[in-house]
Amino acid sequence: MELNQDEMLTQLENRLAELERIVKTQEHPRRTASSKVEPVQSDLLLAASKFSSDLKKIETDNSTIAKFLKTWVEVEPIIRGLESGESLLQTPAKLAILLACEDQLTTISNHLSSIQELEKFINSSTLQETAPLIAKSKPIEAVHQEQKEIVSQVCDSVHQSLSSYHSVMNIVSQKFVYWDHTLSTTSDVQK
Repeated sequence: MELNQDEMLTQLENRLAELERIVKTQEHPRRTASSKVEPVQSDLLLAASKFSSDLKKIETDNSTIAKFLKTWVEVEPIIRGLESGESLLQTPAKLAILLACEDQLTTISNHLSSIQELEKFINSSTLQETAPLIAKSKPIEAVHQEQKEIVSQVCDSVHQSLSSYHSVMNIVSQKFVYWDHTLSTTSDVQK
């Protein structure tokens, strides 16, 4: 179960409070020249109090976190009860809900009965035979794909041939126009 940021903050605050309580209730060892327990302990207390104040500041600065924590405090007992397997509703409440929804339950039951009557169409022998037919159609599909590729190649070839023919005809037409122009010019000059 992953914890979101708010839950982690709450858990950290709880741990921090527990550590502070443990540290405060312990006896302070006597300070000796070789002992550095008190400075370490006081450093830990300072760090813990700073961390606690930082968490409080984050909570007060972020209204969403504060709102979540307030909501969590209200619903935590219910959620903990659900985790332990307790039911939220007692038997009389469940019975009242069922009686109030009796018409809807009857309607749903009738719809389910009509759906069950359609099962003969859903599980018909024709539909059950489709799996082997699909397997049989695979070779035909493969041949179709091959033919599709061949037709595509033939179409490309025809297109290239037509383009080449068109180019040749344009060149021949240009040559014809050129020779016609040359002959007419020569004929005019000879007259």
